[in-house]
Amino acid sequence: MTTPGQPDFNKIYDLDDDNDVDINDLKLFARNWLLGAKHPYSPPQTNRKKLSFNTGWKFYRGNVPEDAPKNSSYDDSSWQDVSIPHNPPKNPPNPDPLRPDWPNYSYEGVGWYRKHYNIDSSKQVNKIFIEFEAANTVTDIWINSTHLTTHYGGYLPFTVDITDYANFSPTENVIAVKVDNTDNPDVPIGNSGWFNWGGIYRDTWLHITDKLHVTDAVYANIVAGGGVFVTYPSVTASEAQVQVKTHIKNEYASARNCTVKTYIVNANNMVVAQMTDAQSVSAGDNYTFTQLTEVTDPCLWHPNHPYLYTVYSEVYDGNSSVDTYQTRIGIRWINFTYDNGFEINGERLMFMGANRMQDYPYIGYAMANSGQRRDAIKLREARFQYVRTSHYPQDPAFMDACDELGILVMDAIPGCQYIGSTTFKNHSYQNMRDLIRRDRNHPCIIAWELSLNETGFDSTYARKAVDIGHAEYPGNQCFVSGWKFDNIYDVYIRATQHGARDYAGSAPLIISEYGHWDYGGHPSTSDVHRAEGLPGPYGGGEADMLQQAWNH
Repeated sequence: MTTPGQPDFNKIYDLDDDNDVDINDLKLFARNWLLGAKHPYSPPQTNRKKLSFNTGWKFYRGNVPEDAPKNSSYDDSSWQDVSIPHNPPKNPPNPDPLRPDWPNYSYEGVGWYRKHYNIDSSKQVNKIFIEFEAANTVTDIWINSTHLTTHYGGYLPFTVDITDYANFSPTENVIAVKVDNTDNPDVPIGNSGWFNWGGIYRDTWLHITDKLHVTDAVYANIVAGGGVFVTYPSVTASEAQVQVKTHIKNEYASARNCTVKTYIVNANNMVVAQMTDAQSVSAGDNYTFTQLTEVTDPCLWHPNHPYLYTVYSEVYDGNSSVDTYQTRIGIRWINFTYDNGFEINGERLMFMGANRMQDYPYIGYAMANSGQRRDAIKLREARFQYVRTSHYPQDPAFMDACDELGILVMDAIPGCQYIGSTTFKNHSYQNMRDLIRRDRNHPCIIAWELSLNETGFDSTYARKAVDIGHAEYPGNQCFVSGWKFDNIYDVYIRATQHGARDYAGSAPLIISEYGHWDYGGHPSTSDVHRAEGLPGPYGGGEADMLQQAWNH
């Protein structure tokens, strides 16, 4: 037996994944060794399971008196069978009364989801969580008739701990989810008249972990903490410092002697750095392991060569392996200045890109991960190196594709043309925190748009946003972007129709929108849609798209 993560030197590994161990593998091993890689990574056994929770749902569109479906005994046999991702459709489609010339296939109102499922009795010693990547907009969750949470917001993940409420085989569990996408003045979405598709429209997951485990960063709700957080205090072409913070929770009734082993592994599955630390964690307590290492001759992430490493976090209870967690990273250094614009790894880069929204004809927001990746591929095929996620956080699969394909990202919070009460602002501030906690390890992200698009917020809101951004992502690699206040935000954003080309200030600026109103504002020259034959001014279809391509 070999120690977890250590090589067996009596074995030649298939390093090039061609299902054949040959001289090429030996050459690759020698090359990796010279570059600082010591051995292939081999993960230990773990108690962590991440299981798709997308199938076997029942759906009902509309209100039910007294929220009766929350009770596990409710009869849902007549409900529609659906899978997640899912949007409640409006059937038949009716015009939006506010915009009668636009077809509207989106249902606005309450939708109910229920799922019957079993958990193996062997999992009674574990922690059990259900994660929703997103549901729009106000979501209530019951497990076996017990209400666990109300979540406000349509674009960021949330997790419920069902450990204390779960039944185990042969007794089944029933989860009931009530989702309401009615326009809510207290919740930041696109509160400006555009519709937001409802339902549970991104993936759902069942997580099973040991009671000594790496936490989820959003669920932990700790400033600059929770989960795994990887930063780079110093990056050069010859050497990079990599800091890994790993948040461990002990939910046993007694203290645990916890060891965290962290491995940084290159694209050929070779370990290039490793760290080990131990700490006693009291019952019910948590601890953040902070580890610092160096990677020699790093392959730096760049849009032209988006090289990715993987950080493997192994958690030991004494000598027993109880949890593993993996985080994909890219080592790189960025900077924004007025004089030099954007720099990555010490080189100036002028990038070109687009804004991206996530809705699709007929299926709304409920696009599978393959479709999310397809959009990223199309952007890259168009020679774009940049995308702004207007005007909300987008699917994790899209963000992963941007990492892989080398697409720089401005990551935006939800909100457009509206700001509400103190409750609205507090939800917006939490969106900022959750966004950074979800996406902070993505090398593709170069700016955090903690700003409400085309909205009249004041300087107090802007300063709070910048403070939150730098608190959640300490150091000199966090750049908070926003409009209106070039003296507050790290990076100023402005559309061409708002005077971006005539900007005379001193802040680094990214043009946030181009093309929409640059050619006179007429629909045939400034706004394009894929669908032909729509009533009103937006029915040009391919003709409008060709005109816009000619304009550019």
